[in-house]
Amino acid sequence: MEKKIAELVEQYFLIFLSLVALILSFYFIGVNFLIFIAFIPLFYYMNEKKIKGPQLFVYFLFFYGSTLFFINKISVEVKASYLTYIALILFLSTGAYLFFSVFKRGIFRFLQIDDLPLIFILSQLLFEMILENKTLGFPWITAFLPTGVYPAFASVASLFGAYFISLEVYLINYFIYKIIKNAIVMYLQRKVSIPTVVSRKKQILIYLIIIALIFAFNFLWYAFNPYDSKIEKTNISIAVGQPNIPLNFKYRYEFFDLAVSRIQKMTAFARMADCDLVVWPESAIPTYLETKPEILSMLSKLSKSNGIGIIVGTPDMEINNNKVSSFNSAYYFDKQGIYHIYHKIQLVPFGEFIPFADTLKFLRKIAPEAGIDQTFGTLGNPFVLNDKEDSTYYFYPTICFESIFTNIFVKMANNNPSFFVNIVNDSWYDSTFEHEQHLYHNVFRAIETKKMIFRSATTGISAIIDQKGQIIRKLDQGEENIITSKLSIYNGKTFYVKYGWIWIKAYRYFGCLVLLIAILSLLFPKFSTKKFIHKIFKISK
Repeated sequence: MEKKIAELVEQYFLIFLSLVALILSFYFIGVNFLIFIAFIPLFYYMNEKKIKGPQLFVYFLFFYGSTLFFINKISVEVKASYLTYIALILFLSTGAYLFFSVFKRGIFRFLQIDDLPLIFILSQLLFEMILENKTLGFPWITAFLPTGVYPAFASVASLFGAYFISLEVYLINYFIYKIIKNAIVMYLQRKVSIPTVVSRKKQILIYLIIIALIFAFNFLWYAFNPYDSKIEKTNISIAVGQPNIPLNFKYRYEFFDLAVSRIQKMTAFARMADCDLVVWPESAIPTYLETKPEILSMLSKLSKSNGIGIIVGTPDMEINNNKVSSFNSAYYFDKQGIYHIYHKIQLVPFGEFIPFADTLKFLRKIAPEAGIDQTFGTLGNPFVLNDKEDSTYYFYPTICFESIFTNIFVKMANNNPSFFVNIVNDSWYDSTFEHEQHLYHNVFRAIETKKMIFRSATTGISAIIDQKGQIIRKLDQGEENIITSKLSIYNGKTFYVKYGWIWIKAYRYFGCLVLLIAILSLLFPKFSTKKFIHKIFKISK
């Protein structure tokens, strides 16, 4: 028995080591740098032991299961929470495993590549991108996320987006693995010929240079990028409020007045600090605001009498032709007391809506409490904020889950807003690492667009993030306070917003072609890639 255990430990030690390092890098406990080496043991095991399908599936299962464990708190009903959690990690693990397996077949048929670590990189990068799908999208756990604590490294996201950072992270792991492998071969094979030694040393040198170039490119862009020299200071001052109303109080009738009065009182403090706008979190008013005319009137008078804009999260409802549409919304009261409404455009699957429920009726029976059939909003014009000299600034609000979707921010940034607002209710997740994971997605959105982000969370973490991705003000979980900052603006569009997304789109098409080739080769054993590509070009002509 002890011998079997020892054999198992020896056999799976590298996979376990990789898994632990990878998981810890997503916990935001000061060891995020592990993301740069976490895949190395896995890559070594892949090439030396020829990893089997079930082993890789279990690897993904433990990885997603550990980094997304907070999902089990999504509902007040324990059974529903764990069912949601299990369904999500099975979906992600199966997806990641299938992408690797099918990609492996397709890339070999297409480009004759059989390097498993390289195939892993190509497949997982595509999987991250595909998870931005509007219906089933959940791009939460991505290789770039742990690097958000290093704004200097993440800086090139303004050129090519956050997925380029993922690619760099994978490649750094890959080239370090190659260095270690070459060094091990040279050490173990003592009778290696001189030409072989020279060749291995040359490869090590090349890999070291590539790694150095990746870091140099990122850090030099951070130090000398031209966008920062064009950032202008303004007279606008913005406050971010954190009312700290716990979830178990929030929806209880007796605490409703407390939530409203706390917002009212702290808005007055923001005005005393000479702020032009105060941001309150998602569902700060935990009822349909349209059904509370007295609160609507109070907020309107509060903004008008104090000359301060107010953003507040609240559910909303519309009735058209006897059809009821429910929205997760942000109300913006401008300085004249007139309110404007933004409806969330990216809903949480199985949280705010049930995908394909109109076609697959049984899904509502399987998950009766998953989603309340909320309606997708549409991207409209940005909101307008005027300073004391009547200069005009534009901004978009985003609600919670939307901050993890780079494509949403690119669409908004194409209208060149001055800044972004992100309102969040993460109070569901208690004291888990979900709060940090969610926060650092905002860091990448700030870098990609070079726009400040003002983030208000019900119980934390609220933050103000500048164009470099630096968190310049922050309220930790459980704090009740407001933070303020002067607005600075980059009046323009980054390379990523203009053109940087093109490589992502092209890579998706490439990935789809590889997957198609893999599927065709499975269905038709005599399938020829060359003939297939020749036919495509012939048809296109």
